[in-house]
Amino acid sequence: MDMSICLSSIYTISHQDEDGKDFRFYFDFEHLKESSVLDQAQFWSNWRKWHRKDGLSLHLVEDFRITPMKLYALIMRKFVFTISSRLNWDFDSIHIVRGDKARNKELWPNLEVDTLPESLLSTLQDKIVDGRNSYTSTDEPDTSFFDPLKDKYSTHFLDEYKDLWDENSEWHTETTKLNVGCPVEFDGYMGISVDTKVLLRGKKQIETFNGLTGDCKDGINTCSSAC
Repeated sequence: MDMSICLSSIYTISHQDEDGKDFRFYFDFEHLKESSVLDQAQFWSNWRKWHRKDGLSLHLVEDFRITPMKLYALIMRKFVFTISSRLNWDFDSIHIVRGDKARNKELWPNLEVDTLPESLLSTLQDKIVDGRNSYTSTDEPDTSFFDPLKDKYSTHFLDEYKDLWDENSEWHTETTKLNVGCPVEFDGYMGISVDTKVLLRGKKQIETFNGLTGDCKDGINTCSSAC
């Protein structure tokens, strides 16, 4: 496995594609190695020994069927357990999509209005019991936008748990060692991975599409019809 990966601009803080990122910052490589995965440098070092000793031949396979998203269950495992524990393992999760989709009225004509706080309070009243812990994942940059929800729910967002990756955290120490003494940025890709896993721990899981708005996930007239 080549340990250098390129991140798309979607979740990078610079909003530019970023090459040369270390795979180990995003995935639990130590656990992957238990499944006989080797990093590239280790493989080539061992290969020279194998080739000399056993005369093995080399066959390269160019195939990328296993995408990073299929591996994300390994990422930030400790973060997910810690966040869930702080919520007493008893919370409901809400995924609120806004961003570019909410601004595109041609494809998502109702999304912006349907995800306003007053609309959410109306929609959620029959879905989540008053006073419940609610963990919310959203692409809305200012989470204070959802402050009106605090009148009915105990709301929580990823930023509330910054102590897990700040300069005093175990994560910061471990990744700094991996990065030859240079601190590692907790970027959008890391955030969305942790967010996704925490959402899946919720007792109830409310999605934007099919949950908070009648708009279709992929734009107008793309909703799948019921059989």
